[in-house]
Amino acid sequence: MKIGVISDTHGDYASWERAFNYLNDADLISRGNCDAFVDQMVLNIPIQSPYVFAVVENKRFLVQHGDQITESGIQDLISRYKLDYFITGHTHVPVLRKLDNCIIINPGSTSLSKRDDKINSIGIIEDDDVYVIDLETGDKLFEIKK
Repeated sequence: MKIGVISDTHGDYASWERAFNYLNDADLISRGNCDAFVDQMVLNIPIQSPYVFAVVENKRFLVQHGDQITESGIQDLISRYKLDYFITGHTHVPVLRKLDNCIIINPGSTSLSKRDDKINSIGIIEDDDVYVIDLETGDKLFEIKK
């Protein structure tokens, strides 16, 4: 299983092309709050709704953009749906952490990073390895093994 995680593209087609160099088979995309109808027209690829629950190879995923949820709300969803992965975005800063048996991943932004070093990033879930990579170099920024 390989799932690409992209967030907060803000319609930047060039950053989508860079991301798809790594993720031409991306299965899940977290819809950013500025990834609107106009972006959908420019990108010509499906952008998921802001709240998606999916089971892939017996792993439970919830995707939620992150602009309308609290930390306690995240914990509640993880517990309620017995999630393996909680995918979020919105902050433009990548995060990869474990809460109980769930991995929380925010891939950062492909085009408008708010990291101090301004590195744009994407996430990859590959078998039991989860990582966030630098969109320009492909270097791993963070990694967790399930």
